[in-house]
Amino acid sequence: MTPEARERVLEEEGLETLRRASGAPTRRPPSVYGPLGTGARIGFGLHWLQLPLQGTGASELSLSSPGVFLGSEFRLLGPVTLDVWGFRGIPDGVDGGTESIGPSGSGGTVTALAALIGFRGSAGSSLSWAVHAGSMQEVVTFPGGDTPSLTLGGAIGQARLDLRLSGPWYAGIALSMAQLEADGQFVDRLKEEGVQPGTATMQTLALTWGARF
Repeated sequence: MTPEARERVLEEEGLETLRRASGAPTRRPPSVYGPLGTGARIGFGLHWLQLPLQGTGASELSLSSPGVFLGSEFRLLGPVTLDVWGFRGIPDGVDGGTESIGPSGSGGTVTALAALIGFRGSAGSSLSWAVHAGSMQEVVTFPGGDTPSLTLGGAIGQARLDLRLSGPWYAGIALSMAQLEADGQFVDRLKEEGVQPGTATMQTLALTWGARF
């Protein structure tokens, strides 16, 4: 160690000793949360849904939908956090179904609500990551309004990477994937015609912006 480096280390240790002796707070690495450990975000994303259908005249039902995400995250204990978010979108592409039950026209909505628990950590002074898993409920009303709505529910996992901007503000990107069981009037009508729906898969990719407090 050079004399200059040794002098710098001794100076920093001396300042830290004086801080402790005077009762002043010691320096700590920045936290990904503020004192209350809560955060809120809003963003825009794309939602994809694939529901396999087996039976005469049936093909996989696939749907894509742009929409808005609104979420909140709560610190429970240490790095453990609870993430709750909702999605509201309008289908811009619907394919497949059956010969007698098929979405047509324009309109419809996709509404989803998820509650997940997981971990948040830091990847440097300005980056943080989070992984969560939990359950999700979703309702799809198809374009045209003549087809009964489809309800889905099941397990979901999510990974998110956030970039700190300034103060409490940050921007992030999130990827979610879910395995959902189909139910509702749409499924009842399918079964009446001998069509059996399988387990649906869902993916979302969202860009979000928000603040932690």
